[in-house]
Amino acid sequence: MPSSIKVGNLPVALEQRLFPSVTTWNRLEARPRTQQFERALQAEVRDALWMLTKQWQMGEFRGSDAGSPVFSKLLLDTTRLTKYQPDAAV
Repeated sequence: MPSSIKVGNLPVALEQRLFPSVTTWNRLEARPRTQQFERALQAEVRDALWMLTKQWQMGEFRGSDAGSPVFSKLLLDTTRLTKYQPDAAV
């Protein structure tokens, strides 16, 4: 959003504090109620339909973001195992 205030001499305006501003930051952090983080690190999707409807609401399906098709190549190489010893505990 462009500013409607025109500042002629910025160093003087800053020194004299002619245009004060308030800048704040707020950091949101999750606080799990447990000591085990395995489930939190899985990034499970509980409601895929909600995610699709949110994309629809935000207009992400319109395709007006000037995207272009992607070209890719795949190189695949295989080899036989020469040394393998299974674990005795299996």
